[in-house]
Amino acid sequence: MNKFSILILALGVVTAFSCTNDEPPEEPQIEGEWKLQDAQFEGSGTVTVPASPIPIPVGIEGEGEEYDLTLIFNENPETVSATGSFLFNVVFNAAGVPLGEDELPIQADDIFSGTWAQVDDQLIFTDGDNTFELEIDELTENSLRLSGSPNFNDIEVENVTVTEAFVEFYFVR
Repeated sequence: MNKFSILILALGVVTAFSCTNDEPPEEPQIEGEWKLQDAQFEGSGTVTVPASPIPIPVGIEGEGEEYDLTLIFNENPETVSATGSFLFNVVFNAAGVPLGEDELPIQADDIFSGTWAQVDDQLIFTDGDNTFELEIDELTENSLRLSGSPNFNDIEVENVTVTEAFVEFYFVR
């Protein structure tokens, strides 16, 4: 092999191996603006009926609609601001028998306001003395899926006291 061929071969090998990038791909960041696309609610509680002194266990299911809710996660400081609202259409049932329906308007700043922190797969919202934690189920460059069991112990709707709840939110950029 002549010297020119060896030089071309060496240059090819160096070029091929020098282009590798050992850095891991950048993780998607939560900072920025997100728009709510879907919201689901499941829960349980009790209903008080005037004819019965004993509260009756009920199931609760909610489906969101009329989405006009936007979250903005700021990086430094880690604050979250929220605008808009959506509706939860909630159905109450006892032993599989529908008891009633209700529309619950949800205001963005009632849920998502104050500061935020991401700890592993948890997203923690703090507003004064109130803390609201959600699991980050999915975070990509353009989608954010959150779920969790917030504390709704003090909420009463249509004579129903919520004792357990599970919510899911799906946001897009």
